[in-house]
Amino acid sequence: MTVIILSSFVAIFFITSLALLYFYLLSSSRNKLIVNKFEELKINHAIASQDINELKEKNSKLEAEHNKLLIAKTEAETRMQSLSEELSNTKANLEKAAREKEAAIEAKNEYMRKQELALQRIKGIEDEMKNWEKMKEEHTRNLQSSTLEVANKISSKLLDDHKREAENAKKENEKLIKQTTENLQEQHKYLVESVNSLQEGVKKSEVVHRALLSPSGAGSLGEITLENIFRNSSLIKGQDYHMQYSVSSSEGRGLRPDAVVFLPDNNVMVIDSKASKFFAELGEENIDASKEKEIYAGLKRSMNENLKGLASKEYSKAIEDEAGKSLARVYMFLPTETALEKLRKADPQFIEKAWSQGICPVGPTGLLNELLRASMIISGARQEENAKIIINQVKDLLSNVATLNEHANKLGKGLKSAIDNYDRFSGSFNRSFMSKANKICKLGVDVPKLKGIPPLSQYKITAIDYKSIDGDYSEENNEYEGEVKSLEVVK
Repeated sequence: MTVIILSSFVAIFFITSLALLYFYLLSSSRNKLIVNKFEELKINHAIASQDINELKEKNSKLEAEHNKLLIAKTEAETRMQSLSEELSNTKANLEKAAREKEAAIEAKNEYMRKQELALQRIKGIEDEMKNWEKMKEEHTRNLQSSTLEVANKISSKLLDDHKREAENAKKENEKLIKQTTENLQEQHKYLVESVNSLQEGVKKSEVVHRALLSPSGAGSLGEITLENIFRNSSLIKGQDYHMQYSVSSSEGRGLRPDAVVFLPDNNVMVIDSKASKFFAELGEENIDASKEKEIYAGLKRSMNENLKGLASKEYSKAIEDEAGKSLARVYMFLPTETALEKLRKADPQFIEKAWSQGICPVGPTGLLNELLRASMIISGARQEENAKIIINQVKDLLSNVATLNEHANKLGKGLKSAIDNYDRFSGSFNRSFMSKANKICKLGVDVPKLKGIPPLSQYKITAIDYKSIDGDYSEENNEYEGEVKSLEVVK
C-alpha cells in the first residue's frame, strides 16, 4: 500500500513537472515571437527614418527653389497690383476725357453746320429781295402809264410780304443761333468740369503718393507685405504664428509686435515691421546729389531711432512673464530688398549695431528663409512627437499580448468545461430520461412527439498544444511549421 501511494505521488509529481515545463516552453516561444516582431518593427522604423531624412533633404532643396519663386511672385504681385490700379485709373480718365472731347467737337461741328445753313438761308432771302427789286423796276417801267397805281399796290404788298418773311426768317435764325450757342456753351462748361475732375484725380494720386511718403503710409505698406509673406509660407495662422500679437511689459505698457512665430521648446520669434518715408523719396527720379545726401542722412537718423525704439521694448521679458516662453530672436522687417541695400548704404554699421542688440534686420528674402527654417523645425518637432507616440502605442499594444493570452486561456478552459458539462448532460439525458420515457410510451401512454426523437449527440473537444519550439512560424502560410496540430471538435 505504501508503495502504491509513493508511486502515485511520484506520478503526480512527474505530471506536474511536465505541465510546468509545457507552460514554460509555451510562454518562451510566444515571447520569442513578440521579440522578433518588435525587432522587425525597429528595423522598419530605421528604414523609414532614413527615407524621411532623404525626403527632408529633397524637401529643403525644393523649399529653397519655392522660396525664390514666392519672393518673385510676391514682388511681382505687389508691383502688378499697383501698376494695374494706376493703369485702370489712367485709362478711365483718358476714356472719359476722350468721350467729352468727342462730344464737344461734335457739338461744335453741329453748331457750325447750323450756322452755315442759317447764313445760306439769309443770303437766299437777300438774293430774292434783289430779284424783287429788279422785277419791281421792270414792272414800273412797263406799266407806268396805265397801271402805275395797281403796280405800286401790288409791289408794296409783295414787298411787305417779302419783308415780313425776311423778318420771320431772321428771327428763326437768331433763335436757332442762340439755341446752338447755348448748347455749345453747355458742352464747353461740361468739358471744363471734366478737365477739372481729371485734375482732381491727378491731385488725389499725388495725395496717395504723399501718403506713401508719410511714416504711417510706409508702415502700412510694410505690414501688408509682411502678411503676404506669411500667407505664402507653410506656417499655419493661429497655430504656428499670430499677427498683431499683444503682450504687456513689466511696467504694464502694452507691446504689440506685427508677428510672432511659436517654435518648439517654448521658443518665440518676434517680427516687427519698420519703414521710412525716405525709402520712397530715394525711389523718385531726377534727384540731385545734395538732395540724395540729405535723404540718406534722414534715412539713417529715422532707422536708428526705429532700432532704438525696438531695442527698448523688452520683448524677451514680456513674453517670458506672460506666455512662459523664451525669446529666440527679434527681426526688424524691411518691405523690400532694395530698402535693405539703401539702409546699408546710408549706415554701413547699422547691421552690426542691430546684431549687437539682439535684433536681425531682414528683407522679404531673408524673412522667408527664416520662416521656412522655422517651418522645418516645427515639422521636425511634430514628427518626433508623433514617433514617440507611435513607440508608446506599440509598447502598449505589445504589453496587451499577455492580457490577451490570459483571456484566451480562460476562454479555452471555459469552452472545454462547457463541452464536458454538455457531454455529461447528454449522456445522462440519453441513458436516464429517454430510456424511461420510451418505457412509459410502451406501457400505453401515447405521446406522438416523443416518437422518432433521436438521442442527443455527444461531442468531444481535444486540446492540441502548439509547441513552437519544435517548429518555426511561417508568415506566408500564416501557420506554424513543425510538430504542431490545430484545434478540432470531434462529434
